[in-house]
Amino acid sequence: MEMQAATAPTDAHEQRAGWAADLDRRVIEALGPTRETELEISWNPRGRIRESTQILALEQLAVWVATLAPGEWAVIALPVENEGRWAQVMRLDDDCIVEVHDGTVQDWASRVLRDEPRPEGAASSSEWGPQASAAIIWAWMHGGLPEGCHRTRLVRRRAGTAGDTTWCTADVP
Repeated sequence: MEMQAATAPTDAHEQRAGWAADLDRRVIEALGPTRETELEISWNPRGRIRESTQILALEQLAVWVATLAPGEWAVIALPVENEGRWAQVMRLDDDCIVEVHDGTVQDWASRVLRDEPRPEGAASSSEWGPQASAAIIWAWMHGGLPEGCHRTRLVRRRAGTAGDTTWCTADVP
């Protein structure tokens, strides 16, 4: 897929939402009619359901993860009637952290870690590049984590809802 550079406006939230909708339209046009999943996966920037975008393919998800600015995050979810499984991704400087939830009331968000430590000088075992983050989320939405990573339960949890925005934060033990 040939990607065109896009620059997000730095003004009001409405401009950014318009920019995001335009980017999504371009991604879908570039992907053509290809739909890699029958699942109703949604991308919800900062947990905002009203700004939800349907995810049709792994490559589309990877583009959305790559466009997150440092400190930005999104919730990627299946509808509640379809297990309610979800993940959240937050962009750090160059990498991302990914947390997953199986959709049951007994579960809580868990950070995705590497089974093997990264080489010296690399990011922590809980940080993933945007492409790897998208692959983890895609696999999770389809039933499990990819080989080479595992979940670790988060502690010191904080969560809340403000309007149509749901947020959650926690620390790795």
